[in-house]
Amino acid sequence: FKYHNKINSDPQTFFNAAGGGNFHNRHNWDGNIAVSAGAKVWESANQRHSFGIHGGYAQGAGSYQGHRYQSPPHWNVGASYIYRFPG
Repeated sequence: FKYHNKINSDPQTFFNAAGGGNFHNRHNWDGNIAVSAGAKVWESANQRHSFGIHGGYAQGAGSYQGHRYQSPPHWNVGASYIYRFPG
């Protein structure tokens, strides 16, 4: 499945979630999930400069020939700066 938050029309925030997997039998399967969110936290009065933050999480798990495995969780955080050129 893949979900994009279309309900929130405010471009200053976002939330995304995605996941998927395969199932062959109880001994052979895999799955994964990823979520992310972010927000604009500052914008200049003339709207040319803005600053935002975001973060996310992803992980996978499965079984191959009856041996289970799980990936370590993957966390990420970041910041962004945007300058809009006039014109």
